[in-house]
Amino acid sequence: MDASSEPSNRQIRKAIYSLALPIVWSNFLQRGVGIIDAMMVGHLGPEELAGVGMSQLFVFLMSAMNMATGIGTMILVARATGANQPDKRCQSAGTGIVMGICISMMLGLIGYIFSYRVAVLMGATHQVALLAEDYLHIIFIFLIARGLIYILSSIFQGAGNSKTPLNVIIWVNIIHIIIAYPLIYGMSISPLKLYIPSWGVKGAAFATGITEVGGAIVLFTLALKKGLVHFSLCRINSIDFRKIVRLGVPVFIERILLTSMQMVYARIVVGFSVAAYAAHQVGFNIEALSFLPGQGFAQGATALVGQSMGAKKPRRAKRMGYQTSLIALVIMTLFGASYLIIPRFWVNLFTTDPSVVAYGITFCYIVAFVQPPLALSLVFAGALRGAGETRFVMYTSIFGSWLIRLPFAYILGIYLGGGIVWVWLAMLADWLVRVTVLFWRFKRGKTFRF
Repeated sequence: MDASSEPSNRQIRKAIYSLALPIVWSNFLQRGVGIIDAMMVGHLGPEELAGVGMSQLFVFLMSAMNMATGIGTMILVARATGANQPDKRCQSAGTGIVMGICISMMLGLIGYIFSYRVAVLMGATHQVALLAEDYLHIIFIFLIARGLIYILSSIFQGAGNSKTPLNVIIWVNIIHIIIAYPLIYGMSISPLKLYIPSWGVKGAAFATGITEVGGAIVLFTLALKKGLVHFSLCRINSIDFRKIVRLGVPVFIERILLTSMQMVYARIVVGFSVAAYAAHQVGFNIEALSFLPGQGFAQGATALVGQSMGAKKPRRAKRMGYQTSLIALVIMTLFGASYLIIPRFWVNLFTTDPSVVAYGITFCYIVAFVQPPLALSLVFAGALRGAGETRFVMYTSIFGSWLIRLPFAYILGIYLGGGIVWVWLAMLADWLVRVTVLFWRFKRGKTFRF
């Protein structure tokens, strides 16, 4: 197709905003459940905050296989959408859903059994590990709902409809807040002579599980109504299964190794003090406010590049990647500026403990400078996935996290005695390396093939 038939940059940005912004909000609200739990539980004490923080890392690790299945399913759905093949799209979606259910059941059982031991391996004290176990046991019972929300959201997004998952997640969060507050802190309703006891971290987990079950049911019903899923096609198709595995396995390995790296990284941090780790967890929840928009635009890039490749328009696919990266760069840099200007405000949203606040402000200063390379890395990785380059993205992530971040953190922070600041500065080195490699690969122009 000649250049004159291609959309303008303005039209491309409009398409990006239309698809990616609802994904951004959906991601924020999905992660928002964990952020809200951290905010509420953080005011119970540093140990409760550390326990929930470790729990969420373990849940991310155990959800890696579902995330990989969701990415693989999204790519197939996006390609079928771009090629105008609705029956093929339903077939791919049905395969992804059945795979997600089976994976969630297996992961839920494994996670339930090993909750306490994993917390201890991460360096938790006995009390923190018990709190983590209380939280995780309930979360893993309901894990199938979380897995389905992720798979179904990926199906909608791959089909170019990111607003429906957003609307569902909004209601999930609203109901979660209504339920979580009384379950965490307890509540007395005098006119009804009703007293709800305080369940602490268990209350936070139970509220999360109940609301995610409701969200999964609603999303599946809407997918049926919109013709994205058919009961008759909710079975594993061998061809789609192999494609999802081929596209998803590198994503799975990447997620596993990244989350494992974060767990090792967390163990390095917790070795300084519980307050340092609590601040570390607070910092990551604060950074999620900028990371999630970047991740949302990355998912948008995956879907849009996938659709363009399905329609056999590789030049448009590349332009989608460049425009999306510029938008994410501006947004995340603005967030970074706020971390520099008002760090105490962000930290006080989660805790007022003086020792945690002091560490948290330092963390904010560092992650402020991480935002630009992080933004570009996320989007270029998402665009490359949409082009089928999931394996290269995996290699880059492994290199940056395991061969740059962890060695730098240990050598500079512990071996040479630099302290927690140098441990956190290792994040910046990691993302600078990744953005350089991913940009080089994206710019080559030969990567857009299926």
